[in-house]
Amino acid sequence: MRAWLLALVFTGCGGQRTDVAARTCGTCHATQFTAWNTSAHARSGTSPVFDALLPRVERAWGTTARTQCLSCHQPGPEVAGGIGCATCHLAVGNRGESNGALVVDLEAPLASPGLPSERAPHTVARRAFLTSASLCGTCHEVRTPHLEEPTLSEYRTSPAADEDSCASCHFREGHRVAGLSPRWDGSEEERARTLEATRQLVAEALRLEVVGDEVRLTNVGAAHAVPTGMISLRDLWVDVTVFETDGSTTLATRVIELGGVPERDGVSVPLVTDATHVRSRSLAPGEVRTWKRDGARLEARLYARGVRQEVLQALELPLVAPTLTIQAARGP
Repeated sequence: MRAWLLALVFTGCGGQRTDVAARTCGTCHATQFTAWNTSAHARSGTSPVFDALLPRVERAWGTTARTQCLSCHQPGPEVAGGIGCATCHLAVGNRGESNGALVVDLEAPLASPGLPSERAPHTVARRAFLTSASLCGTCHEVRTPHLEEPTLSEYRTSPAADEDSCASCHFREGHRVAGLSPRWDGSEEERARTLEATRQLVAEALRLEVVGDEVRLTNVGAAHAVPTGMISLRDLWVDVTVFETDGSTTLATRVIELGGVPERDGVSVPLVTDATHVRSRSLAPGEVRTWKRDGARLEARLYARGVRQEVLQALELPLVAPTLTIQAARGP
């Protein structure tokens, strides 16, 4: 079995910076810190789903696999349970665009996407790597003997790819990164804001339409598959109300499903750690998935959950994943 590539390499640790905690950065960058603190990046290594999966990863795949998970979910010179400021703003490159092989230099100027300010109390430099797909892909491309998450590979081959498009879609509210992962803690207002950002993101990526007696779901806006990454957690589906010619109405559930199905010996299982492979049902950029009912009038709705409910049950977590209504479409 080939060895897993372990992550973050720290260089230049000559004592120039001793405190790179996100909260310290937030004393000056309060707006950015507040946005980051409500994002999935801040909790990438402490979410209840990750916490519950991690010991199962170690039992199923060994300690090296556990370390690999932590290297992307809890990287950086600060151990605060997430992806902090220093992880990205002191990143100077990578040793490969996968498996968290990021190179972070604690003595480098802090990267800025714009022109450096002369008023900054620390050295600042404009580094293109900060807003590149290569930075994001360092962790959002996983190649291991047990798990494959080809997000960057999908992106690199997409006709819609643009070097800055990761940030332009997922960081529209500054450091409040948008994705499918739900917010389990925080205020009701924060959770609602997270869900709305997810709804908008998916609504712009997928187009649901009813053309005659056919339902069509198309990936029109994402430069990678939908969903991508840890697809075994994700759950997107289309339900259709069928108005029959005799006046009756029936509901056809899950006529189109997106996500990943963990399987073992051809049988689906709830958790990826119990599977021998994951069968993808994700929608590639530009791909169309259809469902048809001859002669009937159709009304379709697209729904999404960040985590499949059967995963939460298998992990024995007393949580309910919020269900989002993304779009609706009606035929003539």
